[in-house]
Amino acid sequence: MYKKLYFMMFNRMTDAVNALKEGRSDDALQTLQGAQKEAEWIFVESGEESK
Repeated sequence: MYKKLYFMMFNRMTDAVNALKEGRSDDALQTLQGAQKEAEWIFVESGEESK
């Protein structure tokens, strides 16, 4: 699960950095917020918090 989270976050952060470099700060913010929500969902669904 952590490997999946790592790669997902790494890819989304790369997308956000590219958006910032292109002057698309709103897109970068949306990308990061979406990644945060997805990571939280993956973590909760995995049941890791109860271990």
